[in-house]
Amino acid sequence: MTPTETRDYEPCAVDGRVRELAGRSWIDRSRPAMPSARSALLLLGFGLLVCCVNCGGSNSPTAPSVSTPPPITTPPPAPTSATISGRITATNGGQALAGISVNVGSASMVSDALGNFSSTQPFGSSRITLNGSSIVPRSVTAAVSMNRALSLDAIVLGGGFDLNYYRQLVRNTLDAPTTSEPLRRWTQSPSFYMKISDENGVVMDAKTLDSAENTIRRMVPEWTNGQFSVAAFERGTALRESRVGWINVNWSNRTVLSTNGTARCGQANIGANPGAIDLFYKANQNTGFYCRCPGVSEMGPRVVSHELGHALGFWHAGTINDVMYPGTGDYCDATLSVREKYHAAIAYRRPVGNLDPDSDSLNTILSTPMRVQ
Repeated sequence: MTPTETRDYEPCAVDGRVRELAGRSWIDRSRPAMPSARSALLLLGFGLLVCCVNCGGSNSPTAPSVSTPPPITTPPPAPTSATISGRITATNGGQALAGISVNVGSASMVSDALGNFSSTQPFGSSRITLNGSSIVPRSVTAAVSMNRALSLDAIVLGGGFDLNYYRQLVRNTLDAPTTSEPLRRWTQSPSFYMKISDENGVVMDAKTLDSAENTIRRMVPEWTNGQFSVAAFERGTALRESRVGWINVNWSNRTVLSTNGTARCGQANIGANPGAIDLFYKANQNTGFYCRCPGVSEMGPRVVSHELGHALGFWHAGTINDVMYPGTGDYCDATLSVREKYHAAIAYRRPVGNLDPDSDSLNTILSTPMRVQ
């Protein structure tokens, strides 16, 4: 065998130079050289080691990746206002009211053809006023804490409505022209307790008792526009204490004079709960004048209806054709006049404490009852 010197080059980039690795081997030209397995492995391992040391770059560990935190989301500011929308209709008719001037807080607008309006208001409460040549001025207060829709109504002038009569019936301007009372009325169906004897223990006859109860049962829905009826009716011989939700009806043989010197047929607390009605069945007995309906009752149904009207919130009003007129009339007829029923229905569409001309108050009325004949 002829020894032959060979050079093997393995490029390795180190600082821009190529390092030469030399080695020798004997080549049998008659057959390919077959290095031993051990030599081959050592050579391969050495080469890899040199390459890794000189060519692999830094052996520092790889730095862990850093995740980017999500952006901080700022919540939107809490709302401080809301939209108040509403529709205006007629209290006495139900039709939509167009062209009504509407003030909501400091904002002003006019209702459209369908009676609608809308305004954005700060949280709290807003006073809403309605004005127009065709209506009684109206004021209400609305709480503002979220978007809301309101149904408002106003009394339309003309037609069957008479503001002067309404003020007599609801504000007491017939008996006290310089005053204007807040509206008093019941907010629930009243129950009644009727004591069947007078203060001397004289028991009223059955016809009189039945007539009074039947009149009360019939007239409560009439006075309240059908909102209320008699919740319960009891009779007894004992004088009963006042109870919320009840109107006590007592009989008396006393003669009680009015301020004008005439005898009273009865008296009642105006719209008070609990309520009271006193019926003087022998009024002015010394002159032979009584409040009876001959052949029917010792107390005329008209008197019972009149005092019931007081108990449900109404004052003296009108003329002799009206049940609430403070004078003589047909004691046998308890039927309300057309205008009494019409105006009483409007009053029972308003909350307790409503003020003239048509302003809903934030305050309830005083609890001190007022008594009239």
